[in-house]
Amino acid sequence: MKEQVKYFAKISSIAIFSFIKINLLGFVNTLICCTIGCFLLSANVGHAAHTNSGALILLVFFTSKPVGTTLLVLIFLAPFLYIILGNKYIISKVVHRLIKDKSESTITPLLDKVLTKFKENQPDGLKKGADLGLAKIKLLNQVKSETDNKWLKKVLLFGLKK
Repeated sequence: MKEQVKYFAKISSIAIFSFIKINLLGFVNTLICCTIGCFLLSANVGHAAHTNSGALILLVFFTSKPVGTTLLVLIFLAPFLYIILGNKYIISKVVHRLIKDKSESTITPLLDKVLTKFKENQPDGLKKGADLGLAKIKLLNQVKSETDNKWLKKVLLFGLKK
């Protein structure tokens, strides 16, 4: 029990460190993009920014300064992307570590147990479906090789494929 708690603490610390690392780098990147975007948008704005509608301001900024506006729009989307992609990376890292460390002692016996239970309780429809698929393939091959009538062959092949 004590060993399992230690292993859980080890895996959790790896996940937490990776989460902090990814999101800290993402936050720094967002700040840099925000600063660059603000400088690019504020330089030589002129009279084009004196409209009353927010959508028109964005349209004017996109037409006059596409790079800076794109950076600022991406700033609002970046935190969501960091969290989603960071969590995906962390989960894959933890699962890989679990499989690497515990596959022989825990995962393989558990999979064997589940597969034997599934095999015992396998529905008849699943067995019949596999048998039907093999029979269909054999019948298709037989029709292709033995039938001389071209039209009958096409009709049978079409019907069997559907």
